[in-house]
Amino acid sequence: MDQMRKLRAFCKHAALVITLSFTCVSCGPVLYMSTVTRGASSAVEAAKSARADKYAPYYYTLAVEYLSQARREAARSDFQAANHFGKKSKEAADKARTKALAKAREGGVSPSAAAAELMPSPSATAPAVEKSNSSTKKGEVE
Repeated sequence: MDQMRKLRAFCKHAALVITLSFTCVSCGPVLYMSTVTRGASSAVEAAKSARADKYAPYYYTLAVEYLSQARREAARSDFQAANHFGKKSKEAADKARTKALAKAREGGVSPSAAAAELMPSPSATAPAVEKSNSSTKKGEVE
């Protein structure tokens, strides 16, 4: 009877260890989703909207490259490295955004105004309309 209790206790502990090990193995992709997909990608987009590519190009480029590397590592299923690069990307993007907002304020330009100045006017993006020569008759070649 005593041996049976020991065997049951061992089986319970073994099942617990196996369950925890499978749970820990799946943490990499779960952390990747929150760290890289949500955190770093959002931070890079926020830095871009603050015009960090213009006002803080070093940190913005660093953030973009770290994000790219994180995605490459995830593609190779190295989620530990992907999470590492994702965290570094988010840090760099946050720093780029902070610096960009500060520099834009120093220059007296709001980041949204700076972004608007770089956007082409609607007339510049409209497709050119070819004017036809009304004096040319059908079938005639000029």
